[in-house]
Amino acid sequence: MTFDRRQTNEYRNDRPFRMKLMNTTYPLRFVKIPLVKAETGETYDEVLLAGFQRNLVHHIPNGVATRSSPPTATEKADARLLLHQINQDLAPDRDTRVAIYTGRLTHRKGLLELVTAWNDVSNQLPNSQLWLVGEGPDREQLYEKIQSLGLVGKIVMPGAFDDVTDLLVAADAFVLPSYMEGLSLSLLEAMAYSLPVVASDIDGNRQLIENGIHGSLVPVKSIQPLAVAVRQALVEDKSAQIAAAQTNVSENFSITTMAQAHLDTLQNAIQPPGAC
Repeated sequence: MTFDRRQTNEYRNDRPFRMKLMNTTYPLRFVKIPLVKAETGETYDEVLLAGFQRNLVHHIPNGVATRSSPPTATEKADARLLLHQINQDLAPDRDTRVAIYTGRLTHRKGLLELVTAWNDVSNQLPNSQLWLVGEGPDREQLYEKIQSLGLVGKIVMPGAFDDVTDLLVAADAFVLPSYMEGLSLSLLEAMAYSLPVVASDIDGNRQLIENGIHGSLVPVKSIQPLAVAVRQALVEDKSAQIAAAQTNVSENFSITTMAQAHLDTLQNAIQPPGAC
């Protein structure tokens, strides 16, 4: 198993699971285990169609670090001040409504449509800001679009961050309008950090969000529905969706759940013949 920095911290802090993992014994010999891990339901179906045996294919989704409670108002205020010190364009005040996207800056993520949609959002919510966090090949094209719509300062591209925790704490809503997507870690992280989420109605996102239950799904490349959904996420009470989304992530997509699924799969694969 491979853990990133935040995943490793959660693993270290989860002593019962850590002890269980450390105390697991395996046969002291090399074992050839033909297994295929599919992170999404779509990939799982494709692997089966490619001819792999069903008993060798295991659907194990991505996992993310989770929080026990939503960020407090003080945590949000502190995060905004910290980020403003890093980049003066990021709004520091509590009253600004902030929507955020984290990921690669490419048109395939639906960002040109999001910039266009933000024109409507900004007109209705003058005290709002969109953060497009990341780097990518279409950064210049996006900036030209932002300039042409007069949205400089209303949309900020602060670059890539190694850790987006403070950004998620500081934001008020998360947007992922991709044309295509697997099981998005960015979307999972936003749900884990109690942000109302707006995403494109595609297979990968539907595995995480039931429309109206865990967040809002909008048609791909549809600017007006996207603008409406983002504005609603910023101003309406989405506490029920936030709670449902956080529960979904905690129960089905946490690091502990993901690691346990890997462990169970490996144990079953190397179990000696005839073992109970």
